[in-house]
Amino acid sequence: RTETCETSGNEGAVMDFLATKRLSELYRLDGIIGEGAYGVVYKGICEDSKATVAIKSMKASRETTKGFGIPMDAYREVKILKDLRHRNIVELLRVVMTRDKQPEESSLPSIALSLSLVYGYAEHDLSQ
Repeated sequence: RTETCETSGNEGAVMDFLATKRLSELYRLDGIIGEGAYGVVYKGICEDSKATVAIKSMKASRETTKGFGIPMDAYREVKILKDLRHRNIVELLRVVMTRDKQPEESSLPSIALSLSLVYGYAEHDLSQ
């Protein structure tokens, strides 16, 4: 189940916390859809199924997480959307969290995380 890019039925999102596969092994990025306060949203293509997805990538740091590990807004978004199914709400397909590598010359442990939320792709742009 963690190897595919899609979910079926009401199983909820695939949660790849500190994933063994990098996001780039699962999806090919196909341009930026938008940018906001929390990160960048990319159009992506699943390497497995060739399905089009939207990938919201966020960086987490000690300042944005308040010691929790991921931003609280992102945690709430995942918590609500992981089991939510409605025809008017884009589906959360996968959550991938990876630890960023600290430069080798640093003696500090790495706590910076990259969090990516993978959604079903919707062609509509509400800003137009």
